[in-house]
Amino acid sequence: MTFKTLALSLITLCLISSCTDDPTIEEQLIGDWTRSSLEIKECDDNDADFPLTNADADGCLELNDNTFACSILNFIAGGTGSERSTVNGDLDINPLTYNIDTTTDILTICNIDGDCFMADINKNTLTFNFKNDENCSITIEYTR
Repeated sequence: MTFKTLALSLITLCLISSCTDDPTIEEQLIGDWTRSSLEIKECDDNDADFPLTNADADGCLELNDNTFACSILNFIAGGTGSERSTVNGDLDINPLTYNIDTTTDILTICNIDGDCFMADINKNTLTFNFKNDENCSITIEYTR
């Protein structure tokens, strides 16, 4: 009888511990995200295109004009965050806000200028896909 009780207890414990809820979008978003790649394509002016380029471990990459640019995003609970952007050694820290539509799970992130971008989170990847004023298709990926 004791063996059956012990076995039932272990099975119950295993079931309880494996039944965790999936993290919310906000729980997945909170923390640091380092740029991992950038691609700019299909621009009206083909000279503005930038091939898919992977960033280094610090989120840095070299742009077409010999500009060395780095980017790390940080989000905290409650709808705020910041971008640490370094261009040719000059650091700027800019505030960000975010909103999550809990009905659709759509994540929108806005910068200090009021420009807002929809983003997707897939495990440890945060992806932005958008078009700019020059009609370029831009994809920026960040990872943990």
